[in-house]
Amino acid sequence: MYISFVFYFVTVAALKMSILWLYRRIFATETFRRVALISMVVVVIWFLGVGLTDILVCLPVQSFWNPTVKGHCLNFDLFFLVVGIIETVIDLFILILPVPVISTIQLPPRSKIMLYGIFLLGGL
Repeated sequence: MYISFVFYFVTVAALKMSILWLYRRIFATETFRRVALISMVVVVIWFLGVGLTDILVCLPVQSFWNPTVKGHCLNFDLFFLVVGIIETVIDLFILILPVPVISTIQLPPRSKIMLYGIFLLGGL
């Protein structure tokens, strides 16, 4: 369980970074690329912070899996609640990031709605 949490955060951060790199490649405006780069920095900083906290959730670390070792652990419920809320906010931001750019593209309304739908499918 201890290792699976670390793998979970690595996987989620890699997924978010890959989506942001895809966005940077598709939308070449300088403003969008800057916003995407700032988003990447936020994702990396969040990953490092939550990853380090996850690794050091119990001090000493052995007290996580060995109850005979005296130590102190964070409140897991509160930790994962806060992580879940912040992850959701980051996900929503990444999901709506291309919407302003799509709105400026000169397409017929039907095509624009279909394009919005394609990008918003990521919300599933």
